[in-house]
Amino acid sequence: MRFFNLNEIKNYSSNNDMNHAITRLAYYSSKLPSEVLQRLGDSA
Repeated sequence: MRFFNLNEIKNYSSNNDMNHAITRLAYYSSKLPSEVLQRLGDSA
């Protein structure tokens, strides 16, 4: 899976706000340490 840069995300998602939100969430989540994601999952 390749990652989009911010301009690609903006252009790809410009007509779909929900898709934009999901894409941004996936993009930024991919940059979080797995330990942080695990803690977020445990507290959810």
